[in-house]
Amino acid sequence: MKFRATVTTVSLIMAAMVSLPTFSQNVPQPAAEIAPQQAAQVSLASSMVANGGTTAELTSVVKSGNRVTVKVRFVETDPGVSGLYMLYPSLDDKAYENDFYLLAGDKKYLLLKDSAGKPLAPGKVQLRSSGKVRGVWYGTFPAPPDNESVMLFIPNIEPLGPFPISGQ
Repeated sequence: MKFRATVTTVSLIMAAMVSLPTFSQNVPQPAAEIAPQQAAQVSLASSMVANGGTTAELTSVVKSGNRVTVKVRFVETDPGVSGLYMLYPSLDDKAYENDFYLLAGDKKYLLLKDSAGKPLAPGKVQLRSSGKVRGVWYGTFPAPPDNESVMLFIPNIEPLGPFPISGQ
């Protein structure tokens, strides 16, 4: 009898320790509230890259004060398309003025520059020849008005968006 009581007690303790599935509503979170481990899995907008084997995925839009930083991940969509791909070779003045911007309404927002006059984005981006994630890109811009529909423009990528930018 004592053995049976011990087995029953141990069984109850083990059953309590087993995690049961939980159910919750799947409510989308704003980009600024997504935990870092989840951010790598979320795409706010996507578009094709000119090489035809990669998709650009907008993974993060974070507004801080009067600036917004956007992050893009380049994901392989066709393993048959391989080889290094130069998204852009340099971020010179001409490219800065014409190729990298947010468009909100009828206003164009160019990349911000640091105190040395360098744009707040990578100077060049070359996508890897293989692998699930071929590369990443980020850029910091002046923040368009809240709740404005925004499009991101980067060379050799279809425009990304529209996506909203909400408060901090």
